[in-house]
Amino acid sequence: MNEKTGQEGDSVRNPSDQNYPRTLFEGLTVLAPIAHSLSRQQVYALIDSERDYQDKRWPRPAHNHSITEYLVYIRDYVESALHQVTHEDGDAGIRGHVRKIAALAVVCLEDHGAPARVTAP
Repeated sequence: MNEKTGQEGDSVRNPSDQNYPRTLFEGLTVLAPIAHSLSRQQVYALIDSERDYQDKRWPRPAHNHSITEYLVYIRDYVESALHQVTHEDGDAGIRGHVRKIAALAVVCLEDHGAPARVTAP
């Protein structure tokens, strides 16, 4: 039952269920994990496909950006995804935003690099 509409059959589940959804902040909920998980290889393939799309849509080097600009783009997609959480049923679009956010982080690293993670021996 959807808490907002009180109607059966909506995609929002009962918050008393410990697994889905959990209140994070007032007005926002944590989405449940999908029934199946993806391997790291599958996730990277999704990100690679988004990067291919980005490179075709915005050819480089004409569209190189500063780190700050990339962070602004990432924040914009985060805010858009959060808006969808509170205003739309389902989460396929939200997962699409997460794919875009990951790809923006990747292109930022492609353009600007990053220090390697140092792990303890």
